[in-house]
Amino acid sequence: MDIRKRIKELPPQEVCKQANIAFTKLLQDPNRGRECLDSMRKIMQLLLIHGSVVNNFLKKEAKKAEKNGSASIYGATINFLMKLLDDENVPSKLRLLSSALLGELVEEDNGLFKKDWRQHSRNSLVFILPILFGSRQGFELNFENFHYWLSGGIYQLRNVTFPAIMLALRGYPQLFTPRHVRVLEAQMAQWLSNASRVSAKESGVSFLKINSSKQQPITELDGTPARDFYTILNVTHAFTEDQVFNVQSFSVLYTWLQRIHNNNKRIVDPDEPPIKINENFQKSVLAYCLRLLDQVKLEPSNISNLLSRDNAESAVNASGGCPRIEELLTIETVRILDVLCSIDRSLVPEVFGTMKKLSANINRTLSLVASHNRISGQLVLVLLQFFINHGETMVYDVDPVLRAFLENYISVCYDDPIIAFDTLSFFLKNKRTLLHNTHIFSQYFPAILKLFAWNPEFHREMQQLFSALISENTFVEIFHSILDLPLVIPALVNMRKTTDGSPSGALDSVRSGALPHPSALKGQSMDTFTTPNLETAQFRVLYNYLLRNESGVSVNWWSQEGTRIMINTFCNELIITPHILEVAEHVPSLLSTFFDVLIAYAEESCLEELLPIICERFGQLFPLPDFIEEIQEVMVTKVLAILEKYPHFIFIQKDLLIQTITSHSMKHKTLILHICWAIGEYCSYSVSPELCNPEICNDYEEALELLAFECMVTEEEGKLKQYNNQLMSVLISSLSKLAARCPGLSSRVSLCLIKIERYEHYFDEAVIEKAMECLNLLKFPSIAAAILDSKHKTSQWTHHTDTNSSLPFILMPTHGHASVAYAQQLHQFSTI
Repeated sequence: MDIRKRIKELPPQEVCKQANIAFTKLLQDPNRGRECLDSMRKIMQLLLIHGSVVNNFLKKEAKKAEKNGSASIYGATINFLMKLLDDENVPSKLRLLSSALLGELVEEDNGLFKKDWRQHSRNSLVFILPILFGSRQGFELNFENFHYWLSGGIYQLRNVTFPAIMLALRGYPQLFTPRHVRVLEAQMAQWLSNASRVSAKESGVSFLKINSSKQQPITELDGTPARDFYTILNVTHAFTEDQVFNVQSFSVLYTWLQRIHNNNKRIVDPDEPPIKINENFQKSVLAYCLRLLDQVKLEPSNISNLLSRDNAESAVNASGGCPRIEELLTIETVRILDVLCSIDRSLVPEVFGTMKKLSANINRTLSLVASHNRISGQLVLVLLQFFINHGETMVYDVDPVLRAFLENYISVCYDDPIIAFDTLSFFLKNKRTLLHNTHIFSQYFPAILKLFAWNPEFHREMQQLFSALISENTFVEIFHSILDLPLVIPALVNMRKTTDGSPSGALDSVRSGALPHPSALKGQSMDTFTTPNLETAQFRVLYNYLLRNESGVSVNWWSQEGTRIMINTFCNELIITPHILEVAEHVPSLLSTFFDVLIAYAEESCLEELLPIICERFGQLFPLPDFIEEIQEVMVTKVLAILEKYPHFIFIQKDLLIQTITSHSMKHKTLILHICWAIGEYCSYSVSPELCNPEICNDYEEALELLAFECMVTEEEGKLKQYNNQLMSVLISSLSKLAARCPGLSSRVSLCLIKIERYEHYFDEAVIEKAMECLNLLKFPSIAAAILDSKHKTSQWTHHTDTNSSLPFILMPTHGHASVAYAQQLHQFSTI
């Protein structure tokens, strides 16, 4: 059994027993040998798994020792471990474990933090510093010591202290007072601006003598002498101490500026003024960053070498495919300048010119940047973030950079999950700004949907962003795009396959609208089984539509005869993969969001325009049974929601609704069922006295009666019989409601109900009973009108119910007949 699992299963009493044994052995071992090491390991295991139990044991033991006037195990252990740290003859492994144990055992109020640590040797302090930085009290009480070690002459302590302070910055930035910040920023400014411009002396031992090299001046990347102060991009043969701290200071600049000066959560006291940035430190950071961008030299002739996939070998180093240092430093530098300008807006004019030049260079060569080089995409994103944050100050239009990024980069770099996540996160972070100032979402939503189709694992981010893609001009196109989203995946796979994974080739394919001949595919190992046979160019037009980047093409490929044959052939030759299934799983939630946004915010005309398209696409879906069922369920629910908000659509869309319920299409059977219910519910004078008239009621009655006669002459079994029972139940209710509202229809509806009774062997007993009840109810027109007519302008009951009445049960109100609030319950046939 695993040791960790065995310790985890120990009961508390056994844990205390083993802890007592381990502490006793540790304190009784004078040799500090193998048994000491084993005891320390045992204590560490118990602390990590049963920390609360061990601490309670030590507290109880300390109370007993205090009563007896003896030393406690806790105090003795702390003293023992401190002696180990101070003894330079103890092996480093034992001292390192002692430091870790002290970090677990020492409490906030321990007097250990109040000691004068300057008296300890530097070898001991290297192991003690992690303990001090692991505690808030340790940090507060020893900050003066930290500054002393940073500014002192002991390189080993400075090298340990500075990174430790940065760890404390991440953990609890609120502890950094203005005094702390002033001291540290002055020190970092010194390292950033005044690092040595010569390399350290290198010494080595050769045969019978010691060689010592001379100090050599630092150089630029191209080998020329350094033109200004030292930066991380200068070349040196051996690092001096201040050069090391120069690099370390730059590496923490973004975190420092963000946590100390640009963090609203840092200040605990709301009355405390924000910490002002040190002026000398600010100037040093600005000069350092601008010099770095100058050193990178992102000129048009060099940017392709820096970021292009065609020069991938120059973009990686020989040790394992890591990005070039220039790329990473450019990204980090832009991020630092972004935060720095957020802190002090007066710096924006000075920095903006450099950013515009960098952006212009990238824009001119973005077709080369469009590669699988992740760093190039991240560089564009940080530049975009800078322009969004500060473009308003300089009246800068960020649209061209955004368009180039979506057209030339995202359109072919959709397959990098890191870029996909960063892009979606960028759009989410800046959603409000982009919606107010640009038309990016409405114009380039196909490229964003394509990004999601290849990376469905980011469905949460897409769900949050999706509402921003919907606009008054593109909602119809988005509706078709969502329903056809599973088809995008094989198109993307085919694009990768036909271009041999080359982004430049993929970009050319997208731009020209042409795909390479399938003879070029021989010998490739990509997912060829996931796409249809491409021996002819019959699917080229479909691919161009699915892979488009911009909106403006609102086409239903399932409606026209020619395109319907093409897309059916495409789907029949397609093999369903897990990727397609995963995307199809998320389409219903996106579709639900789409409808929710339109119902809540769109104009009435938009929903009126969408309703015919919903009825058309209800049976024109990607041929996946579970997908069809879930999509149709969403559509039905949202159609009812639309009619509930705009019930007068029953009159405006009369021809559409009658055409739908008389289409005799089994693909539309669920929609037909709910439309029949909606006709009975909303075709009423109370909905719209101006639009409702006897002619409309008569047309609906004829359509519903025809549907009822078709159900009577069709004998079904299994699920179809169950559907016929549900449909007939709804038809009986809707016909009775129409007859109650229009007395002229009463005789025809009564005759229809009598015929239904005669076909009792076709329907369930409950359906026949319902027909009889409604038939009897229609014999009393005034009572029928009071019970069956829904009053949509009031939520109150419009009739009286007497539980002691001798009237037949049919006169009792059915739940929902007088209130729209019960519409969903009615349509689920739980009460009718």
